[in-house]
Amino acid sequence: MKDFLTTKYFGNPLSDWLLAIGCVFIGIILLKLLKVVIIKRLKHLSLNTKATVDDFLVKIIEKSVLPILYFLVIYAGLNYLQFTQKVMKVIDISLLLVCTFLLYGSLMR
Repeated sequence: MKDFLTTKYFGNPLSDWLLAIGCVFIGIILLKLLKVVIIKRLKHLSLNTKATVDDFLVKIIEKSVLPILYFLVIYAGLNYLQFTQKVMKVIDISLLLVCTFLLYGSLMR
């Protein structure tokens, strides 16, 4: 069994891949719980007010902040693994592009 977990895929042992996938999985579950508990409460509170600013903030959190947090969870899992500098640069730039796109898109709606 130990030989199986030390088998390398893309330069990382299988045990590291499993740990990274586990971290991503746990992070996504925690974000789902955050969405269910906090976002629903914020929506309920914002519906009871006449101001539109709170509705706007809840919408931005739901449409931009949560997806960015999902990408950050995946990014954290990938950072646990060892990749070449080029691959890490692609991952870093991809994260920046996605975050910029999501924030810009939510602010322009």
